[in-house]
Amino acid sequence: MKSIDEITDEIVWATLLCTASIDVVCSYEDYDNAVWDSETRAYYCLETRKNLEKHLARFGIRIELNRKENNLKMVPFKVILNSDTIHDCFKIDEYDEMDIINQDIDLYGMCSLDKYEDYLNEELIDSSFMNDIVEKFEKINDLYQEYEDIACIYDKFLSVIRDTEKSNSIKQLILGMKDVEGFPFPSDVNNITFDEKKEIDLWADQSYERLYKLSEQQRLPDNFKYGDTIEIHNRMEIYQFNIGEFSGGVEAGDQEDIDLSIEDRDGNIISKGYVTLTVGYMDFDEDGGAGIEDDVEYYYENILNTLENIAELIEQDIKREEVITDKIEKIFKK
Repeated sequence: MKSIDEITDEIVWATLLCTASIDVVCSYEDYDNAVWDSETRAYYCLETRKNLEKHLARFGIRIELNRKENNLKMVPFKVILNSDTIHDCFKIDEYDEMDIINQDIDLYGMCSLDKYEDYLNEELIDSSFMNDIVEKFEKINDLYQEYEDIACIYDKFLSVIRDTEKSNSIKQLILGMKDVEGFPFPSDVNNITFDEKKEIDLWADQSYERLYKLSEQQRLPDNFKYGDTIEIHNRMEIYQFNIGEFSGGVEAGDQEDIDLSIEDRDGNIISKGYVTLTVGYMDFDEDGGAGIEDDVEYYYENILNTLENIAELIEQDIKREEVITDKIEKIFKK
């Protein structure tokens, strides 16, 4: 404390002596290394250069202590930087300046401007967005597994149809399929022609191949990252879940939206979402520090609903097939 300036029954005014270490990035036009054209009376090759000045400033601030209300106020003040306060100065380039900015950002617990890609990926790993999407993926993967069981029954059906020595079994199988929509039921089960048997074989083989391919479909991942494209198969349809990429270039206070979408095989977008990155910053004024923190927000409700719809369509397809395979199994048991 430098001095007690004034005291009343309620208020004390005092002056505090402070010292502050302040780094300042200053820019200037480098006329010394520019070319002067006397005809046009203009400088050519005039470049803007930057210096980092390090200052050690000593100054007084006045405070007001209200003992009755028990609060403290600081009277607005100015710090003047000049040749008396500067103690070091050196030139900096674009990369040096970014390092200086990042050091200041790190000092206040925020992410460096060149590390937001890492920050986004770290936030994504434990986010509700990741957990909710992967939960839908797991549901679809479980449904793919059910296709394998159904395909096995069609395979067994084919083995019987193709066995010429099991004519009675073939007849019983075909009779049991009479009410199945799309099944090529012969005109006379007691006298099935070669062409009719070929049609039945083709129907069963196509069903088996479709279901087997779905059962062998590559399982949806248990995680993902920005820039990924994930294929999702649903019966005869193929969808793409697209997670956009981070641009990589942001400044303090910026907001960037990273697109999310699900497209059908023709490239039509059937649902959209986005991830919003807010780049934090600190501002200083006479009242102290202000600003906003780094933040990532996920808007994916439509994406989640579409994945649920895809799962429901797969479930409906499985139920249709199970009606048929239940009939086949009942005949086998007889």
